[in-house]
Amino acid sequence: MMKLLIVAALVAATLANDSYVVVAPSKVRPGMEFSVSVNILKATSDVTVTSALFRTNDNSQVASSTATIQQGTPKTVDLQIPEDAHSGSYELHVSGTGGLTFTNKTNIAFSSKAKSVLVQTDKAMYKPGQTVNFRVLAVHPDLSLYKGNMDIDIYDANSNKIKQW
Repeated sequence: MMKLLIVAALVAATLANDSYVVVAPSKVRPGMEFSVSVNILKATSDVTVTSALFRTNDNSQVASSTATIQQGTPKTVDLQIPEDAHSGSYELHVSGTGGLTFTNKTNIAFSSKAKSVLVQTDKAMYKPGQTVNFRVLAVHPDLSLYKGNMDIDIYDANSNKIKQW
């Protein structure tokens, strides 16, 4: 049944006079690039696509970018999110003019997560008294390595601090 629905949706998109696909992440992070993928499936000529991110609390525009896209040639419209972007509600507006006119809006969540910490040990299991060898890496959301200083605290199962670096 699901295959039939997918085939029907693809046939409908193919037979439509003017159609397009817009794909974007569901979260935005400060200081990161926000990529909006656009594919013009059918249009009478090239389409000028504008993507803009608005903070809904005060309706202020945070970032915007424009690209000209040809039919059948997917393209990414990149928005650079400022480092000082604040938490709150955001809305992505994507519009097209020229060979195809459309407007879409969707809510985007804000994620303030700036780094991920990865801890690697030399063994999966340890026996009492064995030395635990480990390394810690911190990476930014784009997976580039964080090169600054970190404080590392080790706690036991009872929340007692065992070691600090």
